Amino acid sequence: LRAYDKINNHSYAAGKEEVGLATPLARNCDDTFTKVAITSPLKQRSRYATQISIVCIAITNVIK
Repeated sequence: LRAYDKINNHSYAAGKEEVGLATPLARNCDDTFTKVAITSPLKQRSRYATQISIVCIAITNVIK
């Protein structure tokens, strides 16, 4: 949500930084569930978040 707000306010570098922070956190969450042999209830959302992050970073790289 912070990344969205920053990008929406045209703070593209700050938004990209927030996105960069969120992606590993989502993966870490999924990995933690895997380590305790529980299917992550967030796995599908994490996958979407990662895909959105990639698109967001690509777009903010174009907008300077």
